[in-house]
Amino acid sequence: MSGSHLALTAIGVASTAHVENLHGALVELGCNVEAVRMLSRSGTYGIMLMLSGSWDVIAKLEDQLPRIGQRLDLTVQTRRIDPGGESTSGLPYTIEVVATDRPGIVHEVLGFIRANRMYIRELYSNTQQSPGGTCVFTLQAGVHIPEDVSIATLRGDFMEFCERLNLDAFIEPFKPT
Repeated sequence: MSGSHLALTAIGVASTAHVENLHGALVELGCNVEAVRMLSRSGTYGIMLMLSGSWDVIAKLEDQLPRIGQRLDLTVQTRRIDPGGESTSGLPYTIEVVATDRPGIVHEVLGFIRANRMYIRELYSNTQQSPGGTCVFTLQAGVHIPEDVSIATLRGDFMEFCERLNLDAFIEPFKPT
């Protein structure tokens, strides 16, 4: 959708009703929810939405968000975004990592991505207890690899990087679902 774009983050009490009410308020104002990511843990949820709408719809939303946040008991932040401001050139790839959880894995993977000039489209990570009690870390990232980068060399470097850090991982071409 053309027009204005807004990134919105909210933190609140985990409840399907809260999430539905937030989306309802956005739709009622005329906003289009282009993308959403949500995580719920320990009775709290965090949500990030990428919204679009005409300039007046986005301005109205910005004006009404303090009241919406107060009504839904949410901490809300927004930022206007330029939808043309991101570089999506290059080859779309997916990175997946699984490992025993320990501090610093995300930082190390991000360092590899930056050092190899990849652009991150999206990134998710999570931890959960395995049936045996081990805390397992997972990461999925959608990246764009510059066209002048040798995929074979990058894949080899990535596998060496992962082996050195004891990460079970792969990098493969993005496959839309």
